[in-house]
Amino acid sequence: MERRLPREYSGWQEHEPAFRRMTTPELVQEIQDGSPERRLAALSVIDLADVAPSTIEDWIRTLPDAEANELAGAIPAQRPHSACAEDVRWVGVARLGYEQRRLPTFLVMLFSSLEALDSRACAEAAGEWERIGDWLGMSTTVWSRPARRTRGETSPVRVRELPGPAGDF
Repeated sequence: MERRLPREYSGWQEHEPAFRRMTTPELVQEIQDGSPERRLAALSVIDLADVAPSTIEDWIRTLPDAEANELAGAIPAQRPHSACAEDVRWVGVARLGYEQRRLPTFLVMLFSSLEALDSRACAEAAGEWERIGDWLGMSTTVWSRPARRTRGETSPVRVRELPGPAGDF
């Protein structure tokens, strides 16, 4: 599927093969100082696990949308041998990205990172799901047993919403 990008990113894929051989510091330099198509290519191959958190936070704030979207896609969620602490880190990065940019790719990576915590049976999983649920402003749903009607029929399950934390959605 062809991506729709602004004209200044034309030819970004041509840089990928050479960029795959670059070190993380070299890629960071490209993202900091390169032309738009070079920045996008660098973001498409960089390993964010090797990038300082402050640098990633700066990129979240300053990169144009197309590049911030590529940054979100570079979040290394669900790596086979990563530690639970790394997945918790990526939950935080994805949350920050979504809070500041409202790009859906950050939200996708947030849930992918949460799923990684679950799949590894990390002790932090339940707490992170709860924290993100609170952040999203989800209310707690309580299911009650079906009520009996006077004719002996069962009515549909009744659901009531308990007040939850207010979010900005």
